[in-house]
Amino acid sequence: MVAINYTALRESTLKSTNEEEAVTVNTRALIDKVLARYSGEWTVLRELLQNAADASATKVTINFETRASPSVPVPAQKDPSSLLKHAVQHHTLDRLLVTNNGQAFQESDWARLKRIAEGNPDETKIGAFGVGFYSVFADCEDPFVQSGPEAMAFYWKGNSLFTRRSRLPAHQVSSDTCFVLDYRAKTHPIPNLIGLCQFLATSLTFVGLECIELRLDEWNILTLTKKRAPSTNLTISNTIETRTRDGTFTIQRVEKENVQIDAHYMKIVSWKPSSLLSLGLITSVFSGNDRSKESNSGAIRSWFTRLTATPPDLHGKKSQEIFTGAETPPSVEDLTALSRSTVFLGISTAHLKTRLSTGFSKELERATKKPPPKSTTLAVLTSSYGETIASESSNPDEADIFANVLPSKSGRIFIGFPTHQTTGALAHVAAHSIIPTVERESIDLNARWVRTWNVELLRAAGIVCRLIWSSSMNEIHRVLQNRLQSVDRSKKRSEIINEMLPQAIHVFRQFTFAESTPLSEVSSIIEETFWTCGKTATIEVFSTQGVLQSSDVRVSTEDLSFVEGITVLQDGLVNEAKAFVDKLREFSLIVPVTISDVQNSLGANTLDEKQLGDFLKWTSAKALRGEIGKITITNLFGAAIVQYSPTGNDQQFRLLTLGGIKNFVLPQRIPLDLPLPQTTIPFRFTKNLSQNELKVLGWDELLLFPWLRFLLAVDQSNDLPATQQLAESASFATKVLPIASKQWDSLSGSTRSEIRALFASKTIIPTKMGMKIPRETYFPSVKVFQDLPVVFGLNGVKEKFLSELGVRKTIELNVIFDRLLSDQSRDSNSDSKEGKWSHVDLIKYLSSVSQDIPYVDTQKLKDTPICPAEVKGERGNELHKVSTLYEPNDLHRGLNLPILFWPTVLRNGSTESKFLKSLGLQSHPKAEVVISILSQSFHSGDLAMRDRALNYFVDKYDSNSYSSYNMSGETKAFLPLEDDKTAAASPSKCFTNEGALSLGFHVLRKDLHRYAHKLGVEPHPPMSACFDRLVARPPQNRKEVRDQLGYLAQRVGSINTIMATKFGNAKFVPVPPKVRSSEKYSDDPPRQLRWISPRSCYMGDGDVWRSAFDFVDFGEDINIFLLKCGAKHEPTKVEIAQLLVSEPRKLLDQFNSIDTYLGVLRTLADSAPILKKDKTLWKNMQKSEFLLAYQEVKSEKRGGERNFKSSDKIYLDSDSEDEMTDEKTHVVKEYSLVTAKQTVVVDDVVSFNVFREHILVCPQEENLENLYLSIGASLLSQLVQEETRIGHQAQDQRPAFMVRKLVLERSQLFLHDQPKDTVKYNVAWLEKSMAVKNVQSVKLRRMLKGKNFQSIETRSAAMNYGKDGWTLYIVYPGLDWFHVSQAVINLLLHRPKPLLAIILEKLLDTDLLKLRAQGYNVDRILRAKAAESRLVETARRQKAEETERERLEQRQRQLEAGPDSPISISTPTKPGSQQSNGGPKMPGAFESPKHSPPPYEDGYSDPTDSSQALTQNPTSQKGRSLLSSLTRGRFGRDGSSNSITSFEGNQPREPQTHATTAADLSKTLSQAMKMTRPHGSNSLQNRPSTADIHEQATYCDVASSQDLVHLGYMAYSNSPDEGMQVYASRTMPNIQAFMKTSRDPLRVFATLLVACARVYGIPPSNVHIFVDAAGSTIAFNSGGSIFANFRYYEQLHGDAAGDGDRSKAFIYWWVVMAHELAHGLVEEHGSRHSFYTESMVTEYFAGAMESAAKWAKGSVL
Repeated sequence: MVAINYTALRESTLKSTNEEEAVTVNTRALIDKVLARYSGEWTVLRELLQNAADASATKVTINFETRASPSVPVPAQKDPSSLLKHAVQHHTLDRLLVTNNGQAFQESDWARLKRIAEGNPDETKIGAFGVGFYSVFADCEDPFVQSGPEAMAFYWKGNSLFTRRSRLPAHQVSSDTCFVLDYRAKTHPIPNLIGLCQFLATSLTFVGLECIELRLDEWNILTLTKKRAPSTNLTISNTIETRTRDGTFTIQRVEKENVQIDAHYMKIVSWKPSSLLSLGLITSVFSGNDRSKESNSGAIRSWFTRLTATPPDLHGKKSQEIFTGAETPPSVEDLTALSRSTVFLGISTAHLKTRLSTGFSKELERATKKPPPKSTTLAVLTSSYGETIASESSNPDEADIFANVLPSKSGRIFIGFPTHQTTGALAHVAAHSIIPTVERESIDLNARWVRTWNVELLRAAGIVCRLIWSSSMNEIHRVLQNRLQSVDRSKKRSEIINEMLPQAIHVFRQFTFAESTPLSEVSSIIEETFWTCGKTATIEVFSTQGVLQSSDVRVSTEDLSFVEGITVLQDGLVNEAKAFVDKLREFSLIVPVTISDVQNSLGANTLDEKQLGDFLKWTSAKALRGEIGKITITNLFGAAIVQYSPTGNDQQFRLLTLGGIKNFVLPQRIPLDLPLPQTTIPFRFTKNLSQNELKVLGWDELLLFPWLRFLLAVDQSNDLPATQQLAESASFATKVLPIASKQWDSLSGSTRSEIRALFASKTIIPTKMGMKIPRETYFPSVKVFQDLPVVFGLNGVKEKFLSELGVRKTIELNVIFDRLLSDQSRDSNSDSKEGKWSHVDLIKYLSSVSQDIPYVDTQKLKDTPICPAEVKGERGNELHKVSTLYEPNDLHRGLNLPILFWPTVLRNGSTESKFLKSLGLQSHPKAEVVISILSQSFHSGDLAMRDRALNYFVDKYDSNSYSSYNMSGETKAFLPLEDDKTAAASPSKCFTNEGALSLGFHVLRKDLHRYAHKLGVEPHPPMSACFDRLVARPPQNRKEVRDQLGYLAQRVGSINTIMATKFGNAKFVPVPPKVRSSEKYSDDPPRQLRWISPRSCYMGDGDVWRSAFDFVDFGEDINIFLLKCGAKHEPTKVEIAQLLVSEPRKLLDQFNSIDTYLGVLRTLADSAPILKKDKTLWKNMQKSEFLLAYQEVKSEKRGGERNFKSSDKIYLDSDSEDEMTDEKTHVVKEYSLVTAKQTVVVDDVVSFNVFREHILVCPQEENLENLYLSIGASLLSQLVQEETRIGHQAQDQRPAFMVRKLVLERSQLFLHDQPKDTVKYNVAWLEKSMAVKNVQSVKLRRMLKGKNFQSIETRSAAMNYGKDGWTLYIVYPGLDWFHVSQAVINLLLHRPKPLLAIILEKLLDTDLLKLRAQGYNVDRILRAKAAESRLVETARRQKAEETERERLEQRQRQLEAGPDSPISISTPTKPGSQQSNGGPKMPGAFESPKHSPPPYEDGYSDPTDSSQALTQNPTSQKGRSLLSSLTRGRFGRDGSSNSITSFEGNQPREPQTHATTAADLSKTLSQAMKMTRPHGSNSLQNRPSTADIHEQATYCDVASSQDLVHLGYMAYSNSPDEGMQVYASRTMPNIQAFMKTSRDPLRVFATLLVACARVYGIPPSNVHIFVDAAGSTIAFNSGGSIFANFRYYEQLHGDAAGDGDRSKAFIYWWVVMAHELAHGLVEEHGSRHSFYTESMVTEYFAGAMESAAKWAKGSVL
């Protein structure tokens, strides 16, 4: 789908010449549709009462005039009650009179009364939409209004409403305002009186009225009066935020006033006719404007009206029975009797200050048609408890006039009068600044800006409600304080507080917000603000202590009988006002009783036993539910103090602080008759609590270990009697230890350890020798000695328990050592054996009781020397630790290891053997011991020992787990070597591969190679070690190369990337000083051998690069190793470039060939992207003189010599010779090595031919040129400065048009075959940015920058860039298409080649058909040309037909006008048309040859082929008239131009058949004057119909108006009212300072334009000035507004207009204005426009000359 520019389309439509039409309105339908929105009840009365309130009235009288029933006669009873009853039952409404005593209508009121939708602009008034009064048309056809001395009547004419005003005679003038409404339908029943009275009572609540009377004919049905008590200001607490959330309103003060409304009414108001009620005929009726049930006829036909008609089934006798007065029983009750009701109200009026942004104010004013008020009021109606009781008692139930006044169920929003919108609270909210919906029945919360305003007002209402709440609470507090001070002291405080509870409940309910209707959002906004407007999170509430802040009051939600003294809300209040209390909690204004409250209460009172039980139960329950944590429980217990009697005796009390309790006791674990710590709560208080409940309180069960610590008084004295001291009383120990023994198995290991440590130093074990510590006691089974302390009296204690405490089953080692072995050391050879044990006896005894030996004794046995070693088969004298000895066997003896002396055979697996091994007896030597033996034997020369140890190590490698030993870390030298029989090496210093010998490494003895894995010997040394050896001593000859590098080549697979990098950078590859291809390596080192790294050498012979790089060849394996280390087969491009940059001269000498060197440069050019990555290399390439460039010089010819050198230059014969050179000279290319900045890339062959001897040129190869340019070479076109010298512009510009068209056409063919990356600009850009001009001469001057050389060339075409962009200047005739091609191709391509210019020349100079024959796709162009020709012909025929049709229509109108009108009037003929009889031509027409071409765009012809047309010889054409030449020349268009003959497709001109009359011409010209208008006016003109001529407008292009901005107003006289508007282009620089800097010339130019405008009778306000920075527009006509360009005036006449001869400036701009005025008649340029221009000049010539003379003297204005 084509995208449509709707903005441009709208602008085009607004500029259309079609006639404008006003929008019409069907007034009756509009009123009906508007009133359809007014569906509420009592709409008419509401609007009229509101008008009275806006007029400051105090009294309104409503009088219903009725019409008697034509079918029901008057009752026989003539008493007033019967007559009134009859009127209410059977009369219908005839007229409604509403009178008020307010201000009389002003003129603005009368004017606004007759305009719909124009509300009252007074922001203090309620009227906003201007449609309220029109609600009277619901039931009234022609309302009448009288106010003061004037009156206005409304009447209809069809569907249009009209008014007529009159001034009343003096005797009829009344100060009141009266609305007279005659009912359209005469069947309206009497309205429901009770509903009407309730409406009026409610309406009186907030409006400024004081009295409303309701009359029915002569009966005064109701009188309402309102009384106000003096107002008082409410105190605004500083804790209340008085500004709404968005800051729109701020409450400045709140006035509270008490209002009393009295109602005096007849009893007819509450009378209900039973007969009609039974039939359903009496309903609540009045024109409630229920227009939703109406048709579109305009009058309301309510279904209430239809009900008042006689039903079909009520005709006849039955009807008479119902409606005949004779049948009606006489009245019993006097319905005219007066009753009285009173209501008492409290109205709090807040004065609000408004603060709005300017933008918001404007948007709100647009929506309401009045500015928002700077201040406003908002009222809230409430009824206190006393007022409510008084109001209810004074209102009878049968006629509750004030049923809707008191907000007993839900308050309403009042906008002057009640709306359907409720507030959700028991309070009315009234504010005349609330913006309602159109029907005034609800608040508008939909429109964006209106919603924001209304929401802020509702927030203000919430704040006022909060202030009323605070006032009500303060009042309750004041009354309560008075009662507390005045009542009898015997009366309890709580009883007095409870008496005020009903008042508090009333206030709580009053501000309990329910969901509002119909918009629930209303109550939400008010309620949210009510609760959140406080600056602090607190609000006044009624509590058990009276009125307090909610932060000091709590809500009791659970039974807290154990605490006293917490202030909470009254239970009755919580139950009766539950919703309000819930909101208090929701907004966090009140909280339930907190833990802190309980804590404070606990701190202030003590607990008894029952309260303690309840408290513990409550605390544990909350803790189990996760409501309180450990810290809270700690704080509560810290405040709780319990008073109890331990014995139950009330005379003895003890205080228990719960904060010190840490444990509870379980009787099944610890008997209750035993003493307990004070930190343990007595079981009597916890017996009703489970263990989970006790643990969640933070208490732990009293366990065995803490209890034992308490009994032993470890931390402090336990104050227990001696009989209960565990470490002193044996009898008490016999009670405690069984308890511990019973629980011992269930204890954890850590607890057992703690108990053992606790008992270890305590005398808790009763023995025969008294109380002992456990480790000093023995079981009764130990009977070795008689004087041992044996356990006594612990029959119920488990043996396991005592054993773990330390009671011994074996004798202590010290005893054994002291008693049994004391004499062994002194007399080892004694014959006496009594009391002496050998180590064998000792081991046998200990092994028999090994299971009972304590851990400590076992450790002592391990650390004590108790066994001798074997010395030469005998027992040694010195004792050793068992762990230092080995098992006695022959293998250990062979290794000279210290073995245990054992007289007999020590059987493996025996009890003694196992026990000795548990003490550390070694079964075999460790690996490091064997290695140590090997090393020592090698150094001592004991080879037999070395061999035994070596064989032992190998044989026992697996069984002794020697594989776990890290042999690689062993540093001792113990392994025999193959390469050195006398030396040894560690496992890491020798290897098994003999190739390692070439690098100086040791090799393991060959017979041990099979055990290499056991001995920790690797096959090869680490590669890093090989690298170090190789670098330390690189190969010195061919053999070492084969050995060393050959060995490394074998391991090439194990060389990782890191090692390959290290090898690649190390210098170990031997090469001779200068390697030639003929040189070979010998076994002997060369005299000057050098070493290079693998990365610096290359594989193979290197025939081309051997002279520059090092090439080696050591065989396939070694070459693979070197390649792995970074060697390459040939140099990389980066390496070649580095060499070339560093030593270019040397390399060129070695090559000894320019072609070879250029080949290297070509290689680098192809690899330029890779070279760029090396930034350092690339930077060096930019600086180095390594590039070859040549300079062509002329020299004498040398026979047969093609290449010669001179100094640093290299000369080559050029491939082409200059045709202009002498026969004895020829061109030679002089090559040099230069930097990139010294070279030039040829992109302009013409310039190269001129400056070839003065520049160093890059070889003309594309890849080399790209390389040179990328590193800093310059394009020749950048060094050549061209200066185009253009001759005078030729008069005939048609060739320029044709050339431009041809260039655009053929450029598209040319670019079709070009690569996209070579194209600079496409044809679309060329068409937009390039202009073509025909000039008389073009000369091109070329200069070489930095050189004093220049060349001047005469050309037929050249491209030049000026302020208007690119312009192609051509010289026609004599145009050379190659010059055109050279000029254009530089815009099309980035670097055009000479061949491409020739191709473009061919395309320009060849016929399209011939190009198609040559294979070019030109069919599209040919089709476009054919279509263009058809369009021109079709347009010409259509315009001719339109012209003829207009002439015939004009002729027909003249015939219809009568014989006195002109007979024949025609429009001017087309340019070039002639009379058939060869009569005179139109002024300014061309005198063309017989076959002159038809008009085409700028007056040029349209040949079928532009190239063919430009090849013809031009012939001259006669010029136009002087005036035509003047106008054309002034605007940049030549009046006399050369035509190009012999064009195909010429069409004959139509002859002129009629002449234009002077009168018709004058009339047409006057229309042009009337067409002008000030710019920006709202009026539109219909342009006269003229013939269309399709030409371009350039110098007066109206498109310039789309880019103008208004600058200011320029006064041209002393009067400030006389001035001219000034505009400027958006792109103009320093646009803001223009008015200041150009004030004087602007004033002169404005004066000049005013003088010209007055000649034509144009108002000066219709002429404007504009200025632009560039462009060809001199002036333009935009919709009748004339704009003149100040820039052209300043350039052409700035000096002449200021002083000297000023007449030329006047004539120039006078003609310009004529030209633009003609555009008011004809939009396009052409013959018709020229005709009207010249006619206008002729018509006003005399006046212009007179004004010109005055202007020259400076006296025009």
